[in-house]
Amino acid sequence: MKAMVLESMEKGAHLINVELPEITENDEVILQIKACGVCATDIKVMKGDIETNGVPRILGHEPMGIVVKKGSAVHNVKIGDRVVTATYVTCKSCKYCRTGRETLCEHVSARIGITMDGAFAEYMKIKCQNLVKVPDGVRDEEAAVMPCGAGVPYHALVKRIKLTPMDRVIVLGVGGVGMQALQLAALCGAETAAVDINEDKLGMARDNGAAYTVNSSEEGYLEKLRARGEWNVLFDTTGYPPAITGCASILVSGSRVVLAGYGKDKSLSIPLADVVLKELEIYGSRGVSIQDIEELMSLVERKKLQPVTHIYPMQKIEQVFEDLQNNRLTGRAVIVP
Repeated sequence: MKAMVLESMEKGAHLINVELPEITENDEVILQIKACGVCATDIKVMKGDIETNGVPRILGHEPMGIVVKKGSAVHNVKIGDRVVTATYVTCKSCKYCRTGRETLCEHVSARIGITMDGAFAEYMKIKCQNLVKVPDGVRDEEAAVMPCGAGVPYHALVKRIKLTPMDRVIVLGVGGVGMQALQLAALCGAETAAVDINEDKLGMARDNGAAYTVNSSEEGYLEKLRARGEWNVLFDTTGYPPAITGCASILVSGSRVVLAGYGKDKSLSIPLADVVLKELEIYGSRGVSIQDIEELMSLVERKKLQPVTHIYPMQKIEQVFEDLQNNRLTGRAVIVP
C-alpha cells in the first residue's frame, strides 16, 4: 500500500510502498483510511523535535476510517463501522486516566503517527480502546479533524478554562487549530479577535466568527488590539514566544493565558510582576481525550460546529507539507488516500 513514511531524519518523509498492517493482538482492528488531517506536529516529527521510537515511521495522527478487520476481543465496534481514533494509547489505570485527564497518562504506550505507525496510508492498525464511532451526519473529512484540529481548541477552551459569554478571546494563529477555535468560542458566547500574519487566513477568520482581525506583522498591532476593548483570554496555537509575550501584555487583570502551541527548546517570558499583580492564570493544554472527541462529534452532527477543512489527494501530500511549513494553508488540510 502507499504511505507517507519518515524513512530517516536524513532522508525525510516520502510517499512509498509498504506492507499492509496485520492484526497481532486480539484487541486490535485494521482500518481502511478514508481521511487524515495534517498537523504542525507532523512537521515536528519530521524535524526530529519529537521522539518517534525509531524509524521508518508512517506519519499521520488524525485518522478517520472504516473497520475492515478486528481481533477476537474487540466488542465495541463491528466490521463496516466508521470511526476515528484518539492519538494517545493510554493505560486507563494511572491517577490521570482515572480522574479524566488521560492526555497526561503516566504510561502512554504509543502515540499514533509518532511512536507507532499512523494514517497517511491506505490502512492502519490500532487498539480498539481508542475508537470513537462517527455518526452518519458527519462527513469523513469533518470527522478526521476531531482528534486534533478541532479537539485541541475544544480541550483548551471548553475543558481547561471553561469559556463563558463574559470572555473576550485573542486567538493567536488562525491555522488549522485556530480557525476551529473561533467557532468554538462563538458557541460559548465569547467574542474573539483573530491574530495572524497571513491575510488570507484573517479573511477566512472573519467568515468563521472573528469579530476583529489583526495582522501581527504590521507595526502597532498590539495597540490595534487594545483599541478594540478589554481582552481577558489569550489562546495561542503558534508556540511563538515573542507574539505570546506581546499579546499577554495587553490582557486585563484576572486574565487567562492558554498555551497549545510549543516547540523544541522554546521558552516563554512573561513579566513576573504582571503574573502576580494582575493575577494572570497560565494554562498548558495537551491533546484531546476520547470524551472530547465524542462531544465534538455531537456538535458537528447537530450542525453546531462546521470544521474548516480542505481536501487533498494522497499524491499531493508532500506539497501539502511544504505549504504548511511556509504558512500557505488555510483551515485544516485533510489527506484522502
